[in-house]
Amino acid sequence: MVEELMPDDPLQVAGYELRGRLGAGGMGVVYLSYSRGGQPVALKVIRREYAEDPEFRRRFSREVEAARRVHGPYTAPVLDSNVEGPLPWLASAYVAGPSLAHAVRNHGPLPSGTVLSLVAGVSEALQSIHAAGVIHRDLKPTNVLLALDGPRVIDFGIARSADASALTGTNVRLGTPAYMAPEQVTGRENGPAIDVFSLGLVTFFAATGGHPFGEGEGQALLFRIVSQEPDLGACPERLRPIIETCLAKDPDRRPDLDQVIELCRSNADNGSLDRGAGWWLPPPITAELTSRVPAPAQAAPTRPAQPQQPTVPAEPPSTQAGPRPARPAGASGRQIPADPGQAPPLPPGQTAMPRGQDEPTGMVGRPGRGRSGVMLLIGALTALVIGGAVLLLVTQGLPGSDSGGDEPPARAKEEDGFRLEKDNETMVIPPPSGVGSTFSDCAMAPSTFVDLDRLTVTTGSNHGHYISGDQNLEYMNCGEDGTAEGSGIKLLDGKGVMGKVDERDVSPAKCREAARSANVTNPISIKQIQDGAVLRKGMGLCVETGEKNVVLLWINRVDPQPGNDNLSTYVTSATQWIPATS
Repeated sequence: MVEELMPDDPLQVAGYELRGRLGAGGMGVVYLSYSRGGQPVALKVIRREYAEDPEFRRRFSREVEAARRVHGPYTAPVLDSNVEGPLPWLASAYVAGPSLAHAVRNHGPLPSGTVLSLVAGVSEALQSIHAAGVIHRDLKPTNVLLALDGPRVIDFGIARSADASALTGTNVRLGTPAYMAPEQVTGRENGPAIDVFSLGLVTFFAATGGHPFGEGEGQALLFRIVSQEPDLGACPERLRPIIETCLAKDPDRRPDLDQVIELCRSNADNGSLDRGAGWWLPPPITAELTSRVPAPAQAAPTRPAQPQQPTVPAEPPSTQAGPRPARPAGASGRQIPADPGQAPPLPPGQTAMPRGQDEPTGMVGRPGRGRSGVMLLIGALTALVIGGAVLLLVTQGLPGSDSGGDEPPARAKEEDGFRLEKDNETMVIPPPSGVGSTFSDCAMAPSTFVDLDRLTVTTGSNHGHYISGDQNLEYMNCGEDGTAEGSGIKLLDGKGVMGKVDERDVSPAKCREAARSANVTNPISIKQIQDGAVLRKGMGLCVETGEKNVVLLWINRVDPQPGNDNLSTYVTSATQWIPATS
């Protein structure tokens, strides 16, 4: 299902009119749009914190160019992109089908015949990707979509830009831990064979709904992938030869993709993988898929205007000249301009603005939006940032920063014995990238850490009880259903306190009072996060740190991540007061 645009989402991106949200991940937000000729496209807009990183832009530009060379019947090709604008974006072919993860989760494991056809198609997709000089490195069930005419592999070559840009320390591993090859885990040279290993894991998941090395995404699972043999007992007999050879520890002993396709063909009924007979997908998935084919491109529906709170005005990028257009009353969205000098591809029914007239040079508003009620496909383009290194996710007063929230009143520089140190700075707090194991007290569980004295967010691994004293909050998901001790959003600071408020313009004294009231549980549990029972848009979390600083994290947006245990990314505005005597 396509979700309606949020109040701070763009209305257009370089001439592409946005019809709704397909999904959101660590690297960006994916929208449904249409080309000028009416072709549905999945348009990914990169998050600002990555866009402001020159090294990310360089990597992203190279990898988009590589991805554009990929052509094959089982890939979703990149159709258009702009890596030079204020916010980079790329448009790829829209696939009208659920992800493999969604299909198995909602309808159960696939029949063996369907799995053989799936694996053969994914193998052809990997051949197309490798022929373009690209290694996927993150093949997993959420990156395989099921269409009426066969599977599609997505996110090849793109997600690595975020990982490589952010994870620049030692012991960096690119990919999703549960679907890594042993040589990825140990840091040895990565070649095309790592995608073959991941293909074996994806095949097992499609056939069983499980993992051949057991459950969990922590250090214990990585250890088993490297040192133990897979347990294929739950797998149908005719699929075992394919999975067993793909999961060889030695990359040189894994089959090439032609051999995988031949194994699929030799084990298929009558030696045929043809999909024309209509048996490719089970009827329940086919019925769901046909109900999700996107509607033809048409003018965006008129939405009734709704009262809106004022929003944070977005400054135009410093590289662009000219005045910023006035935001219409009640508007809450923005428009991302095309690259200067480039005529944008226009959606159907829209006429180009002559170059001599005033053109938008910054972000402009859009009318308030109601619910559209249009049911479509859920997109599966996500990018995860895994543990083992540091990622800075705070924009510190940069021009054009847009928290997506309401504009707060101007604050006094000194008040109640506090000095205003930082005001309304955007902090993006993503969920941990996976589920940690209770093995060894959740040690090495993927975690997100928040330092409220420096106003920084980092991702890495929980090291048991040996966590740096610089971290105030930890966001961790560990154990079955996230019930391990310390799982959730936890205040690590033994001298700190936290509580919630409903006022955006709260004073430092009132914020400290709310923190000391401790009116939220510590930790805020995984279930409370999944249910949205405690942290929601339009409220604030007040924390008094052990350094006696007071911080308000005002929640502007909550982005649930269905592919990550339905945990949420929190887009916040951070205000920090320090004691006036310090």
